Amino acid sequence: MAEPESKTNDQVIDARLGAIVARFGDRLTAEQLEAVRKRIGRTLEIESDLKRTPLKNSDEPEIVFSPFRGAS
Repeated sequence: MAEPESKTNDQVIDARLGAIVARFGDRLTAEQLEAVRKRIGRTLEIESDLKRTPLKNSDEPEIVFSPFRGAS
């Protein structure tokens, strides 16, 4: 039986936040950590929405990157 998405998201949020705390925790306030937690949660929501969007192999990207190569 699959876990509910919200429980899975909480586990992912906790894991990602744990990695951030391990690396930068001594430089972040409680308010900043809460803001990071919310941002991670929002990112997971966006990721979930993107995964539910059906795409065909022939779908083109919305934006095509064309690097500037200088004047000819």
